[in-house]
Amino acid sequence: RDPAMIESSRVAAAGQKIDDYMAHWPHSPLGGYGQDFAFAGSKHRINAYLLIALTAAESTFSTDGSLVRTHHNAWGMKGPNKTGLYAERGWMWWPDWSSAIDGAAYFISVYWPGAQTAYNLRGYCEGNPPPWIRNVEVVREAMGGVMLSLIHISEPTRPY
Repeated sequence: RDPAMIESSRVAAAGQKIDDYMAHWPHSPLGGYGQDFAFAGSKHRINAYLLIALTAAESTFSTDGSLVRTHHNAWGMKGPNKTGLYAERGWMWWPDWSSAIDGAAYFISVYWPGAQTAYNLRGYCEGNPPPWIRNVEVVREAMGGVMLSLIHISEPTRPY
């Protein structure tokens, strides 16, 4: 069996699960980006379901907050930037949702390599209070739980 083919099938299935879940949030601009989330998770070796679940806790799936409108930052990402990604006054900024999803996955992979659950994100949310962890985990588990990547799928480098 070809590992790349197996991973591609897993990514496609995860993307569909994310799109199916997001159909319950018709006002979210993140609907229809399931494949972007799944590919970014695989590419950066983090859980794609965790990546979208963080947007639930941080911006109600990108329907709440000024950063989502001005920065495509549905994750509330701010802080010391050792990623090389563009930040404005400390807040991560992306020009569109596809690059935001990939950039957020990269950001997480730099600070929390291999993150699979909210419990792996020590320091992401100030103090990681139990209600925040619960909010992230309920969504992550509803979409499929843990998503371990079999291999790393690469793509041509794109500017951020």
